Amino acid sequence: MLINNKKLNEFDNNMSLILDYSLEFENYSDDMGEEPKELIEIYSSIEKLRQEKDTLDYKTKIKRSKEIINKFQKLIEDVGKEKFEFNNDGSFFYIWNNKK
Repeated sequence: MLINNKKLNEFDNNMSLILDYSLEFENYSDDMGEEPKELIEIYSSIEKLRQEKDTLDYKTKIKRSKEIINKFQKLIEDVGKEKFEFNNDGSFFYIWNNKK
């Protein structure tokens, strides 16, 4: 049971990180006046995971949440890491007024 709780906590942490990415890309989209097309696929993956999370085993939930996080990380690379501030505690923020 302890292993399951650890994995559940990992899933909860991943979902919190996914929420952070979503919020910061909402800020990015508002500031830039456009939404990266990759967000549609990412948001679709998030919605599907949320709908199915109660029926998935722990390993699958963690795997799928990590896949979403990896997609967000790639998107940050694509739009430019310099548009985000990364802190030592793992938090990050979109830096406003990056219009080019």
